[in-house]
Amino acid sequence: MRLFYLFLISVPYTTLSCTSDYTKDLGDGYFYRNEGGKIKDILCEKKEGVEVPAEILSYNYNNDLIIAKQKPKLPQDAMYSKNYLYNINQTNTYYWILYKKENVLFGPLDSLEYEGLRSKFKIPSNFQLP
Repeated sequence: MRLFYLFLISVPYTTLSCTSDYTKDLGDGYFYRNEGGKIKDILCEKKEGVEVPAEILSYNYNNDLIIAKQKPKLPQDAMYSKNYLYNINQTNTYYWILYKKENVLFGPLDSLEYEGLRSKFKIPSNFQLP
């Protein structure tokens, strides 16, 4: 009977403590990582690569670039190589444009900056965030 109670207690604990670890290859060494909760980011396995910190809300990618919509997880985790500055009073949603081959990252951007860079870099209008 004691073993039965131990089983009843351990099953919910085990289920709650598990996260949904998932990665998606985005090309050129970049990948989307979902560790469950608010740990959803874009990282690079190459030393010269850049990163988009958590929490990624949506993203899209092609052979040349990655675009992402993000709500920052603050305070930012120390694991990231750069401490990004956010204008929290302006908006809580940010956008990122990452050129994979050149390892060039634009962000965090507000929606106007994002649309301006999309126009400047001639990012096709059919390449959108989901």
